[in-house]
Amino acid sequence: MALVLPGSVAHAQTFKDLVNDHVLPIFESALTFIMTLAVLAFVFGVARFVLMAGDDKTRSEGKQMMLWGIISLAVMVSVWGLVEIIKSTFFG
Repeated sequence: MALVLPGSVAHAQTFKDLVNDHVLPIFESALTFIMTLAVLAFVFGVARFVLMAGDDKTRSEGKQMMLWGIISLAVMVSVWGLVEIIKSTFFG
Protein backbone atom coordinates (compact mmCIF):
# COMPACT_ATOMS: atom_id res chain seq x y z
CA MET A 1 0.00 0.00 0.00
CA ALA A 2 2.86 2.38 0.75
CA LEU A 3 4.13 1.95 -2.81
CA VAL A 4 0.80 3.06 -4.23
CA LEU A 5 0.11 6.00 -1.92
CA PRO A 6 3.46 6.88 -0.34
CA GLY A 7 2.76 10.50 0.60
CA SER A 8 -0.75 10.09 1.91
CA VAL A 9 0.00 6.92 3.89
CA ALA A 10 3.07 8.46 5.44
CA HIS A 11 0.93 11.32 6.77
CA ALA A 12 -1.62 9.01 8.41
CA GLN A 13 -1.16 9.31 12.16
CA THR A 14 -3.06 6.20 13.20
CA PHE A 15 -4.70 3.13 11.77
CA LYS A 16 -8.04 4.88 12.32
CA ASP A 17 -6.95 7.79 10.13
CA LEU A 18 -5.73 5.42 7.44
CA VAL A 19 -9.02 3.53 7.35
CA ASN A 20 -11.20 6.66 7.50
CA ASP A 21 -9.22 8.56 4.87
CA HIS A 22 -8.32 5.83 2.37
CA VAL A 23 -10.05 2.48 2.81
CA LEU A 24 -13.63 3.49 3.59
CA PRO A 25 -14.03 5.97 0.70
CA ILE A 26 -12.86 3.33 -1.78
CA PHE A 27 -15.19 0.72 -0.30
CA GLU A 28 -18.15 3.10 -0.24
CA SER A 29 -17.54 4.15 -3.85
CA ALA A 30 -17.41 0.52 -4.96
CA LEU A 31 -20.57 -0.28 -3.04
CA THR A 32 -22.38 2.69 -4.61
CA PHE A 33 -21.29 1.55 -8.08
CA ILE A 34 -22.53 -2.01 -7.46
CA MET A 35 -25.85 -0.69 -6.13
CA THR A 36 -26.22 1.39 -9.28
CA LEU A 37 -25.70 -1.72 -11.39
CA ALA A 38 -28.34 -3.59 -9.36
CA VAL A 39 -30.85 -0.76 -9.90
CA LEU A 40 -30.10 -0.75 -13.62
CA ALA A 41 -30.59 -4.54 -13.78
CA PHE A 42 -33.95 -4.16 -12.04
CA VAL A 43 -35.07 -1.36 -14.37
CA PHE A 44 -33.94 -3.35 -17.41
CA GLY A 45 -35.93 -6.34 -16.13
CA VAL A 46 -39.03 -4.17 -15.69
CA ALA A 47 -38.60 -2.83 -19.21
CA ARG A 48 -38.30 -6.33 -20.66
CA PHE A 49 -41.30 -7.51 -18.64
CA VAL A 50 -43.52 -4.61 -19.78
CA LEU A 51 -42.35 -4.11 -23.35
CA MET A 52 -42.22 -7.78 -24.32
CA ALA A 53 -45.55 -8.77 -22.76
CA GLY A 54 -46.49 -10.95 -25.73
CA ASP A 55 -43.40 -13.19 -25.56
CA ASP A 56 -43.56 -15.57 -22.58
CA LYS A 57 -39.84 -16.42 -22.63
CA THR A 58 -38.70 -12.78 -22.62
CA ARG A 59 -41.31 -11.95 -19.99
CA SER A 60 -40.01 -14.71 -17.68
CA GLU A 61 -36.45 -13.48 -18.24
CA GLY A 62 -37.63 -10.00 -17.23
CA LYS A 63 -39.14 -11.48 -14.05
CA GLN A 64 -35.84 -13.18 -13.25
CA MET A 65 -33.90 -9.94 -13.78
CA MET A 66 -36.30 -8.06 -11.50
CA LEU A 67 -36.00 -10.75 -8.83
CA TRP A 68 -32.20 -10.77 -8.91
CA GLY A 69 -32.14 -6.97 -8.96
CA ILE A 70 -34.25 -6.83 -5.80
CA ILE A 71 -32.14 -9.52 -4.11
CA SER A 72 -28.94 -7.67 -5.05
CA LEU A 73 -30.28 -4.40 -3.69
CA ALA A 74 -31.33 -6.05 -0.42
CA VAL A 75 -27.87 -7.57 0.01
CA MET A 76 -26.11 -4.30 -0.83
CA VAL A 77 -28.25 -2.26 1.58
CA SER A 78 -27.48 -4.85 4.29
CA VAL A 79 -23.76 -4.65 3.56
CA TRP A 80 -23.92 -0.86 3.58
CA GLY A 81 -25.64 -0.97 6.97
CA LEU A 82 -23.02 -3.34 8.36
CA VAL A 83 -20.24 -1.07 7.11
CA GLU A 84 -21.85 1.91 8.84
CA ILE A 85 -22.21 -0.07 12.08
CA ILE A 86 -18.57 -1.17 11.96
CA LYS A 87 -17.43 2.33 11.03
CA SER A 88 -19.28 3.96 13.91
CA THR A 89 -18.31 1.26 16.40
CA PHE A 90 -14.60 0.99 15.70
CA PHE A 91 -13.69 4.24 13.96
CA GLY A 92 -15.92 6.80 15.65
